[in-house]
Amino acid sequence: MFAHQTHVEGSKEYMEITVNKGDSLWKIAEEYTKDHKSNWAFVDWVEKNNGIQAGAITPGQKLIIPIKAEKDR
Repeated sequence: MFAHQTHVEGSKEYMEITVNKGDSLWKIAEEYTKDHKSNWAFVDWVEKNNGIQAGAITPGQKLIIPIKAEKDR
């Protein structure tokens, strides 16, 4: 996945990723949540902050995810 920093909720900086073929919100959550949020909380946050309903995402779509962006990107 491609990721770079973006801004959401004021001054907080979060990663933006591009959805690949075969991705689902759950699969993305499993990749990024490791020791952070639960998968359910991650998916819920992504849906709310990206205007997604019922987990419907498509390849090429850009999503903001609740993972702090690295300053070097």
